[in-house]
Amino acid sequence: MKKFFAIILAALMLLTFASCKKIEEEEGNNQVTLENDAEIYEDAETGDIFTYAVNELGTYEIVDFESKKNEPHKVEVPADIENIEVTGIAADAFKVKNNVSEVVIPDSILYIGDYAFFGCSYLKKVVMSDSVETLGIGAFDSCVALESVTLSAKIKVIPEFAFRDCAALAAVTFSASVEEIGAAAFRDCVAIKELVIPDSVKVIGDCAFYGCTALEKATLPEEIESCGKFVFTAGKEDFKMVSGAESWAKAYAEEYGHIFEVAGGESEATTA
Repeated sequence: MKKFFAIILAALMLLTFASCKKIEEEEGNNQVTLENDAEIYEDAETGDIFTYAVNELGTYEIVDFESKKNEPHKVEVPADIENIEVTGIAADAFKVKNNVSEVVIPDSILYIGDYAFFGCSYLKKVVMSDSVETLGIGAFDSCVALESVTLSAKIKVIPEFAFRDCAALAAVTFSASVEEIGAAAFRDCVAIKELVIPDSVKVIGDCAFYGCTALEKATLPEEIESCGKFVFTAGKEDFKMVSGAESWAKAYAEEYGHIFEVAGGESEATTA
């Protein structure tokens, strides 16, 4: 009997091993297929090399970038490759590329993936077409030299960490289409001095502007559906919030010890 069970156990172990081996081989084959699906497009004039692949829309997305130029330079994302539109920039596509100083995003692009430009230390300027509808988490996180961004008018959500630690970003202009500013979206942007957040914004996440140590004034919508904690650096003595007399911003200023000013009126000191 023991011998019989031993045979059965050995058979089960053999089947399990074979099954696992098959899965590993299938995964390996999938990886090869994916790698083979990605192709290279080289801009003969600039020496910029874009790796691209087919996305869920059946068009192309940029998945990686290299260049024959080592020095930081202006990069123009192609609008189409071989007559097929480039509609997306995938997650991590330009991550930590230190030879990019400016990016021009064409009007074919619909989305920019998570951390697409994370850590591009020499990126100073981004020109974004109004075609872009979706911005990924941390899309420009830690772009410490970024000075200027033109955001698409179609973007409704500025996601978490989108511009965190963009130390050189001195001004932000929000379009009337923006409805939500995610958690830590502009955290530690130490050069921003003033903000005007439009009435379209209904949600502001935790620490959205925390650590913006140069911030002196923020004009805010009178009504909001959700406001996180420590949106601004608590207790900053020279920081002033401006909104309606009965707005959420007044109560927020009182809770966190900010100066509050009624829009078109006088400032009043508040205590935490």
